[in-house]
Amino acid sequence: MLKEIFVSCIMCTYDEDVDLVKQAITSIVNQVQELIIVADDPTNLKLLDFLLSEQQIYKNIKLIQNETNLGVVKSTNRAIDNLNSSAKYVAIMDADDVAKPTRIQEEVRIMEENQNFAALSCVGDLIIESENNKQEIRPMTLHMPKDPQVVNQLLPIRNIVSNPGAIIRANIIKKYRYRELDKAQDYDFWMRLIKDGQKIAITNQNLIQYRIHQNSHSHSNYYRTQLSDQFIKEQYKKSKDFLTATSEEIVSRQTKYNSEHRLNNVSFVKKVNKAFSEFEEYKNKKNLFLMGLTALSWTPVLKYQLMLIKYFLKLKRLK
Repeated sequence: MLKEIFVSCIMCTYDEDVDLVKQAITSIVNQVQELIIVADDPTNLKLLDFLLSEQQIYKNIKLIQNETNLGVVKSTNRAIDNLNSSAKYVAIMDADDVAKPTRIQEEVRIMEENQNFAALSCVGDLIIESENNKQEIRPMTLHMPKDPQVVNQLLPIRNIVSNPGAIIRANIIKKYRYRELDKAQDYDFWMRLIKDGQKIAITNQNLIQYRIHQNSHSHSNYYRTQLSDQFIKEQYKKSKDFLTATSEEIVSRQTKYNSEHRLNNVSFVKKVNKAFSEFEEYKNKKNLFLMGLTALSWTPVLKYQLMLIKYFLKLKRLK
């Protein structure tokens, strides 16, 4: 019965390593009826040639080639515009992640059993890629809240929904799409859903492996990322047209917000990013302790509160 349900998957590529993209495609292509891949770098001929060859092997791959670099938001929306009309569900997949063999089957099963769910995400392992090309897999041990009511209560505090592990009803993703925000387009998407009364759930089944590249990861975007999340939180609470504002309108507001919060002040941003770096180190060192505390609770709120308290105390000293 579940095999008869049409599932599409959206994957956007840019400058990922061909071998990693191959792993991602191999892990998901036989789980879905349609895999839409958007090639967003027309100059990356090696990757483009590989994708064309994969399209010949797997007949359910639909390749979209951008003539210029459009970015992940416009690329994802292009894929949404090209979804098969039969699609009931749309899975999201990063081009260097790995789907577990039962990911789509389990996510579809849960969605079919809960017709009031607009979207569902999952937990997964972390694949840590170090500078010397060594790979470490860290299993996800934190239990996330499964009840959509709890998820909806936590989202305005912190984004706890994994976009690359999500499956969304096709009619929902077509209706809401993604707005072209800086660093927060996923969070904005989830927040608009709950603002409109939609239900988002999380399964604690480990269904995906997320890849983290330590050699390319920089602390330089920490403040920008946190500022983007805070902007979405404030828009969610205060803006009367949060649901209906266009990408142009919301981007204009975010640009003004960033300026008001000194994102263009290089010296200030460096100080804050350094604080974030120390905060991350602290979080990692205290991770087991915090995990133990949250195991006593039915939500991860306590963990997030403890981490945020330290961060804001650090940030206050910089002002």
